[in-house]
Amino acid sequence: MEELINNMKAVLADSFAFYLKLHNFHWNVEGPNFPQYHELFGNLYEEVFGAIDSIAEHIRAVGGYAPGSLSRYLDLTSIKDQNVVINADEMIRTALIDNAKVIACLTIAYESAEAANELGLANFLQDRIDIHKKHGWMLRASSKTPIIAVVTTEALDPVGKEDADVNNDGKNDKTDDYIAKRRAAITNAIKSSRK
Repeated sequence: MEELINNMKAVLADSFAFYLKLHNFHWNVEGPNFPQYHELFGNLYEEVFGAIDSIAEHIRAVGGYAPGSLSRYLDLTSIKDQNVVINADEMIRTALIDNAKVIACLTIAYESAEAANELGLANFLQDRIDIHKKHGWMLRASSKTPIIAVVTTEALDPVGKEDADVNNDGKNDKTDDYIAKRRAAITNAIKSSRK
């Protein structure tokens, strides 16, 4: 159950970081498509923010404590902080990349919930994955950027040549160790459930 709780904490941190970045983009987007992008980012941040309380309550329901500080979220999230204002096209590209990270985090938690036989939580996570797939569609349609182009621009490690910087943020730290251990535990849980 501890692995599931830790995975859900990562979902909460990624969701909060994604919400905050989308809100930042909503405030600061500029350009000829300002009204459309302002509305798009507004719709996205409102939906993601609306899920944060439910995510935290699911953590509590499985016996964990929900993290509630920015420093803890920074420790847990795979989403890079956005400290400078970027142009609208870069905002869309960045939101696409971050949305894919949220989907990956949700998928890990979903697999962990299934392995722990927490079916209600698994259903909730499945619904969140579907919602984020729709967010990805909206962002891709706004930029006409194919998903493969988005994923490959993040400089992911080639298969079989992964390095210690698991979350590809340019530094090897305790977050990378945490993510690597989480992935290994999930892999083992899945293998055990197949026996």
